Amino acid sequence: MPSDNFIRGARFRFLTPSYDRLSRLVGLGERFRSFEVRAIGPLGGRRVLDVGCGTGALLAALRREAKPARLVGVDPDPDMLAQAEPKLRAAGVAAELLRGSADALPFPDGSFDVVVSSLMFHHLDAATKRGALREWRRLLAPGGALVLVDFGAPRSALLRAVFWPIGLFEHVADNLRGRIPALLEEAGFACREVGRYGGVVAALAATPRAGTASGARPPRSPEPKTDSETTRCRQRGAKCEAFHLAPRPVASTLRPSSKPQNPWRPRGEAWESYDD
Repeated sequence: MPSDNFIRGARFRFLTPSYDRLSRLVGLGERFRSFEVRAIGPLGGRRVLDVGCGTGALLAALRREAKPARLVGVDPDPDMLAQAEPKLRAAGVAAELLRGSADALPFPDGSFDVVVSSLMFHHLDAATKRGALREWRRLLAPGGALVLVDFGAPRSALLRAVFWPIGLFEHVADNLRGRIPALLEEAGFACREVGRYGGVVAALAATPRAGTASGARPPRSPEPKTDSETTRCRQRGAKCEAFHLAPRPVASTLRPSSKPQNPWRPRGEAWESYDD
């Protein structure tokens, strides 16, 4: 069963019901979602895993604009998932929601074409960060990619001064000191920054390096079969809950951009960066 020892998205449980509203107040609303979707790129026909999916805001944006074939969200916080499930259902978003930890996910090797994670990585300590990257690499199918959106080294003296006290906390220190690319390289990825939001949030696109070990583990049991609403499964000794939401058609609102290209995206597909 996923550990209850995790840092909540809003830090305190009583703030969880207000998480989306607080995110908008600090500038992480629709404009930020648009930045994320453009950094991730088109997903037509791909299997996508969102690690640290929270209330499902990015899942909804990806389903609406990027059109993946399969969409799965994982989060350790059952209160966040309890908000995400009715939100996605009301929006007609077909997705699977599971409770799980970033470094121990109940999926077979090579289960996904794209793994994404947004503003969750800085909640992990250094050891868990390394374990999570190895796990995500294991889950990527050949030709797959990881897109990590999280705090990076601040670009200006003002931002460095503002974020300096936050960098004293272990979980955020690697991010604000610019160490995430090195951790990705250590885990067997080749990475490149593909966008900045607000001068301190970086979008990193990473692909497994050729010739490096995938970190594969012994074969796992098949993915659990589900009933109409909830499935309880046991894989690797962990219990997870899955919600499978029925699909409904949602119109795409993605507009083309004239900005520079995402380096791992096929030619002709553009991405957009906001650097406030």
